Amino acid sequence: MPRHLAPIVLACCLGWSADAADAGQRGFRITVLVANRASVPAATIAQMQSEAGWVLSKAGISTTWIDCPFSTETAEANSPCAGLGGTRFLVRLTRDHVTHHGSIWDTTMGFAHITPNGGSYATVLMDPVEELTREQQLVSQAQILGHAVAHEIGHLVMGSNSHSPRGLMRAGWKANELRDMAERHLLFSKREGERMRIRIAIYDDAVSSNPAQHETGTRAITVRIYNLAQVPAKEVGQARDEAAQILKQDGIEVRWLSCALSLQEARTNTACEEATGRHDFDVVVSTASITRPGIATDASLGFAFPLALPSHAVVLWERSKKMSEVPAGIILGHAIAHELGHLLLHSMEHSRTGIMRSRWGKEDLLRAQKGTLLFTTEQVTTMRPGLMN
Repeated sequence: MPRHLAPIVLACCLGWSADAADAGQRGFRITVLVANRASVPAATIAQMQSEAGWVLSKAGISTTWIDCPFSTETAEANSPCAGLGGTRFLVRLTRDHVTHHGSIWDTTMGFAHITPNGGSYATVLMDPVEELTREQQLVSQAQILGHAVAHEIGHLVMGSNSHSPRGLMRAGWKANELRDMAERHLLFSKREGERMRIRIAIYDDAVSSNPAQHETGTRAITVRIYNLAQVPAKEVGQARDEAAQILKQDGIEVRWLSCALSLQEARTNTACEEATGRHDFDVVVSTASITRPGIATDASLGFAFPLALPSHAVVLWERSKKMSEVPAGIILGHAIAHELGHLLLHSMEHSRTGIMRSRWGKEDLLRAQKGTLLFTTEQVTTMRPGLMN
């Protein structure tokens, strides 16, 4: 074991007592979907689930694990893996989400995509997990991975501001935490366990008292994509995935349609000929050279005029490509979500923070890559009622 072990950062971003002893009687249960994008061996996944499940059980929470396809679209077509929210969470194991080598993010094992009220999905990075495994002999890779997953689930259940100065929810793990992990003492605190059980109980009680409202809690929109800029399919898919995850985090499901680019193609592409609904939107992926001069500024990633054209937005592909700090597909997806935000909010106003800022700085780009550049709670509160049928 090295004499000095650098802290390992786990980033969140994002009237009764429920005792752990009562957990079995009350039934504090969650479901965790696992998308293994990093090709982690099945045996390690099973050990990880056992380890994380044991940690959660010590907090009075039982866990059901479901192995899901790593593709979001494939997962949504697979019924056991469909639907997030409430007490259903997604944990993605990946290697390629953070690319800033040499920065603080190299020691980030994972991050949860959360709002003040909790979240639906988290990402755990395998490269730093494997690096920490090689640097010490106290604990195995499966133990580290299991505790990292439990840590991120803690963020998803408890919401923002859920780091602690010690224990499992500490932001940076050092040698002491690894020793506690080896001795099976790296756990949620009593207060954290109660906080999670209360969150789960509140949600379960809400569902029991009004199941119909729960079933219709997720809103849905249809977005037609017109790829005039001829963006490669890989980047379009990544952009759709990013935008969908941002909106799904706020309870809005997106149905995507790839539409014809010309009248000639329209003769064979009939996917977009269906009647326009109240919650249908058109997003044109364009370039500044084929966009009317004067509409977009030199720094614009897109534009929307919700009062004049309430279902139409444009995003500019070459501007996304110029932001080399972050993959262009990720930027394009956030630009799509931003412009859809204008349409859903029925407003051209921007905000001081979050995805609806008028200009994104370096910190915003890092948050976009981490998946934490999101709508504010106030914006979500405004958007969702407008999508009720």
